[in-house]
Amino acid sequence: MAGQDDSQKRLNLSILCIGLIATVFLLPILTSQLGWLHTLIPLPIFLVLIGFGTRHGTRIISVAIIVAGTVSVLTGSLASLLVSFTLLPLGFYFAQAAQKKETCLHTAFMGVVLLIACWISSGFLYGLIYHINPYNEIITVFDQGISATYAIYQESSDLSAQALKELEPVFLQLRNIVPVIMPAIVTISAVFTVWLNMTAGNWLLKKKDPCLAPWQDFYYWHLPEKLVWPVIIVGVGLILPIGPLRSFSINGVLILGTLYFFQGLAVLATLFNKWSVPRPFRILVYALILIQAYGFVFLAIAGLADVWLDFRKSRSKTK
Repeated sequence: MAGQDDSQKRLNLSILCIGLIATVFLLPILTSQLGWLHTLIPLPIFLVLIGFGTRHGTRIISVAIIVAGTVSVLTGSLASLLVSFTLLPLGFYFAQAAQKKETCLHTAFMGVVLLIACWISSGFLYGLIYHINPYNEIITVFDQGISATYAIYQESSDLSAQALKELEPVFLQLRNIVPVIMPAIVTISAVFTVWLNMTAGNWLLKKKDPCLAPWQDFYYWHLPEKLVWPVIIVGVGLILPIGPLRSFSINGVLILGTLYFFQGLAVLATLFNKWSVPRPFRILVYALILIQAYGFVFLAIAGLADVWLDFRKSRSKTK
């Protein structure tokens, strides 16, 4: 009797997971306002594979994909669903890395490489099928978005003619810089996606059972000390008056700055935890960091300084 109850609970949980995964796939496609959910596609994949095991977890994921595919065909949004599939391998890789007890940094690095490789491969196939250049299409979308934003400002009655005149060169500069920093935008998107899913997945598994968490807390996350050398190289490249080198260095600064931002965020989270800062105040500070560009720069500098100062005394605790 107890065995039947356990089987029924497992079946119900499997159905729930199928619905959850299918929903995460479909909502960003059916509702543009929830497009950000694309970044969370690897999370339920990772959790299901860890919770149910590779064999049964793969069955659940397969059924969920069939459900999502059927709905996409009926709603005429299959092409958008295929884009979401580029994030599937990342969830499988996280589960594999957890089973092999790979370190947090190794998993994150390989996850970024895998995700970018999936995007490039899918973009190449998409270009072959539709005879377009996906990279140029992305740049065009950004350019149109900037132009549309400036048009909204132009139509606004709250801004004076002088203010609009001052804004025009800013938007023009944005349109010129986007094609230059597109490699950094793609890489940073991959880094953020990997960080978000690894952090959330590890936290959720730890909440269920600390033994299930494959990596230590985000508090102990830090970059290799040798990464300081690329920072110095791209810093020098920004100074030298060589066009291609400056473009490469700008992308390098943005990517490395993002990496050290996450390390600075880990430092801040550790200090908040150490000082028992109230949760509402933490949320307020994190929100201000997201809104203000200065917060990003400050945390990136703090993350870089942590390489030498080790604010958290975490070197011996990192997995």
